[in-house]
Amino acid sequence: MNISVIIPVYNAAAYIEKALTSALFHSEVKEIVVVNDGSTDNSLPILQKLQQSDDRIKIYHHENNNNKGRSASRNLALKLSAYLSDENDR
Repeated sequence: MNISVIIPVYNAAAYIEKALTSALFHSEVKEIVVVNDGSTDNSLPILQKLQQSDDRIKIYHHENNNNKGRSASRNLALKLSAYLSDENDR
């Protein structure tokens, strides 16, 4: 079973490492699609550090690094998810 975890992130520096570590613990998780939704805190450097240690973490941004909200971030992540895209191509 391949599971894609979608995590929209906006100023979540205090929580994001624990959230990703928790998701990566499960062997069924084949990718974590993170959309940094224009964070102004330390979220992005934390995400980039975690991405270097695990290639299942994919980081995306909205155009011009704008904040577009949770719904737009989830929709972008769904569109970019490798496993969902593969399913749609069949």
